[in-house]
Amino acid sequence: MKCLYVGYESDKTGGGIVSDTNFKSLIEVFGERKLDQFIIKKNPNKIKKIFQLLILRGVGLTRKDENLLMEKIEQNKYNYIFFDGSLNGGMILKIKRYYKTIKIITFFHNIDYKYIKEKIKIEGKKNIILLPSVYYNEKLSAKYSDKIILLNKRDGKELNKIYKRDNYKIIPLSLKDRFNKNKIENYEIDYLFVGSNFFANVEGITWFIENVMPHVQGKLKIIGKGMECLKDQYTRNNVEIIGTVENVDEFYYKTKVVVCPIFSGSGMKTKTTEAMMFGKLIYGTTEAFEGFDIDCSLVGGNCNSKDEFIEKLMSDFKKSKNESRKIYLEKYSFKSYVKNMRKVFNEVGYNG
Repeated sequence: MKCLYVGYESDKTGGGIVSDTNFKSLIEVFGERKLDQFIIKKNPNKIKKIFQLLILRGVGLTRKDENLLMEKIEQNKYNYIFFDGSLNGGMILKIKRYYKTIKIITFFHNIDYKYIKEKIKIEGKKNIILLPSVYYNEKLSAKYSDKIILLNKRDGKELNKIYKRDNYKIIPLSLKDRFNKNKIENYEIDYLFVGSNFFANVEGITWFIENVMPHVQGKLKIIGKGMECLKDQYTRNNVEIIGTVENVDEFYYKTKVVVCPIFSGSGMKTKTTEAMMFGKLIYGTTEAFEGFDIDCSLVGGNCNSKDEFIEKLMSDFKKSKNESRKIYLEKYSFKSYVKNMRKVFNEVGYNG
């Protein structure tokens, strides 16, 4: 039995890391010889992008992509197709019309219709053009996928509310372990924020800089693709904005505390799992811990206001309980992710 993975070019940010985990987990389930991939490349032409959105084609897909994908399916006779993302519902419908026996599993990173609506509230009406295509394709993904994978119960409620589908599988976000205890260094970073330049991260960290950092001791370091855009805006002595880095791991090894002031979004936060993997104390909002089955006091603390963050960051960290690494290994390791992914495919007839 063969499986085809359909995904996007990975940029190694939050969503890209999750996609990479998905593909690697499928290698474990099927083996490299029984797994192929079809990667949708980014389209740099803005006019063509707008045209694709207006005709409700899957986000990122071109007609050429559709034809190449259908040719690949015809030539290889796949039993399963795994769509990494919910925005290619039109393509899923087309596949189902021609290949009724193929089982399609779709991984929803978010409920993207809700996600785009939040983005519009924060970034403005320029994103409205995305809504019709997102709704159309996500609705078809919800309707025609044989299995849907979600990251948390909240997304399940939204899936049912918006698209009237209550049949899905929840697999909590997990990451392949990169931690090496021999690389731990002196904790020269007081507080670390990891996140790329997208609306929820920018909203959260700017709030944190303006409301929390003037009232705490220590220095905040910010890394993440594109975050250097904030350098001119914030020149405080206790805030260092680095932005894009080659290797985020070296920064985790140098810090004890990770802050996650995230107020918007959907799905689960890669940065939270990543910080747990490296055994960090995590102080974050309810949104940052959404979907995690943990007692926040065992990994740091849940903070949703200026005063709560200040209180936690001014405390004696030596007295804080820190079971981040232990909880990661028990619940959010790659091994547990593969086990759950295998169960999904077993439910649609795969016995490997």
